[in-house]
Amino acid sequence: MRIAITGIGAVSAIGMNCTQTLDALLNERSGLGVMHQLCSAHAELVVGEVPFSNEQLREFLETQKRQWSDYPEFIGLLFEQIEQSQIYQDYINDKEDSYAADRELWRKLYRTFIQENEDLDSLLEEQSLYWNDDKEVVDTFVLKTIKRFEEKNGDKQELLPEYDSEEERDYARRLFRATILNTNDYQRMMTEASHNWDFSRLAYMDVIIMQIAIAEMMTFPSIPISVTINEFVELSKFYSTPRSAGYI
Repeated sequence: MRIAITGIGAVSAIGMNCTQTLDALLNERSGLGVMHQLCSAHAELVVGEVPFSNEQLREFLETQKRQWSDYPEFIGLLFEQIEQSQIYQDYINDKEDSYAADRELWRKLYRTFIQENEDLDSLLEEQSLYWNDDKEVVDTFVLKTIKRFEEKNGDKQELLPEYDSEEERDYARRLFRATILNTNDYQRMMTEASHNWDFSRLAYMDVIIMQIAIAEMMTFPSIPISVTINEFVELSKFYSTPRSAGYI
C-alpha cells in the first residue's frame, strides 16, 4: 500500500500501487472511501509518495481476498477516534521528532484502538466465529513486530515468523494432515470406545478435538499420552461445552 503526503502533512490519497494512488489523488478520494486529512508532526515532508507497508506485508496482502478498504465505515470511525484521542494530540504537540517517537505512537494507538476494540471484535466475528480466539496472539505479534522496527531497515522490516522453528511448522502440518486424512478411522475408534455415550449425539467440536488428540497420539509417539490427554481436555474447556472435558 502507498500513501501520498503533501508538504503540510495531509494524507491525500491511498492506493495499492502508484496508479491507484494517483487516480485517488486526482479524483479527491482515498482508497478507504472518503478523503481524510491528518495533521502530521513532520511538516518538512516533501510532496510525494512514500511506502506505507514493508515488502513482506505487501506480498502477503496481494494473496488475500479481503482488504480493509472493504470496510470504509469502520476505517472512518477508527480514523476519527485516533484523530480526537489524547494520544495523538500529545504526539502532535510534542517537539520531539524521531523514529522512536513515531514507533511508540503506533504501539500506543494499536493498544488503545485495536487491541481493545469491540467494534473490531464484532466485525471479525461476522467473518468467522473463531477469529477472535486468535486475536490475543495476533495482538502480541503486532506489538512485538512494531517494537523491533529500526529506521535503517525502511520498508524491509522483518516481520515475526508464523512459527518459532521448522520443527514447529512440521509438527503443525503433520498433525493437520493426519487429522484430516484419517477422519473415518479415528471416528470409528471413538465410536467403539463410547460404551456409555451415544456417539452420534456428541457435540461436533468434541469430535474434532478428539480426532486431533488421536492424531497426535498416533503420529507423534514421543509425546506421552498423558500429556496429549491433558492438553486436549484443557482445549475442550475453552472451545466446547461444560460436559466435554469429562467425556474426553
